[in-house]
Amino acid sequence: MDKRGITTTEAAYTYGDEWYEAVKKYIKANIDFVDDYIRENIPGVKAIPTEGTYLVWLDSGSIFGKTGAGFGSASADKFLSESVRILAERLTQSELVPRLS
Repeated sequence: MDKRGITTTEAAYTYGDEWYEAVKKYIKANIDFVDDYIRENIPGVKAIPTEGTYLVWLDSGSIFGKTGAGFGSASADKFLSESVRILAERLTQSELVPRLS
């Protein structure tokens, strides 16, 4: 690490508490907003609780099971990528459970 790296690291640890707390509060407010919005406006989709990240995973498997599109089918992937503009990651229950525990 060069001198600038040492100086900025030292400054962050010495003076960064207020900023760090503000960032955590801001991220939590955004996650809470997403959770509330999903729960109130998109039946069948649930937000998976976050752990140490600002990314929110959404479980939409029940929607595609009901529509007949079949989660992981080409039509479901097309809907997600073109209409919602997200890329679906398909996980089996056994792959998902260790991530939540």
